[in-house]
Amino acid sequence: MCGAIANWPRLLTRSITHLRPGGWLELQDYFVLLQSIDGTLEGTALERWNRLLFEGAGKMGIDGRAAARFAGYLREAGFVDVMERKFALPANTWAQGHEAKLLGEMQMTNIIQGLRGISTRLFPKVHGMTMEEVEELLVDTERDLRDTGIHAYYVV
Repeated sequence: MCGAIANWPRLLTRSITHLRPGGWLELQDYFVLLQSIDGTLEGTALERWNRLLFEGAGKMGIDGRAAARFAGYLREAGFVDVMERKFALPANTWAQGHEAKLLGEMQMTNIIQGLRGISTRLFPKVHGMTMEEVEELLVDTERDLRDTGIHAYYVV
């Protein structure tokens, strides 16, 4: 839902009014900013693309870190027994274990399929980049996404 909701507190306040007593609401989302604990993301085209995406979304009123505030928003809206679980979602197949590799492969495919659609509209409009600059960045970003030496992940 990241990028689709402009006002999370309002949505959640309205949501609780549509639940019966004892009803529940589940939210799943991630921070827009990729991370790495070993520094392999630093200085890459993937990091630059992700930073430009995060900053550009912010300039358009989209909070790329809204998921970090979901628990508080839910409590403020009147929800009780709020539970929050966080985990790392690999950006490609670098992580160990079958499930982590599968999730990483799906996430990498998801990002690659959305790269051009997001970037070719947002980057020229918000960052003033030319289409040639955007395309060059996207080629390098896709290369980095396929590089299992870059240990990037999203916090979900």
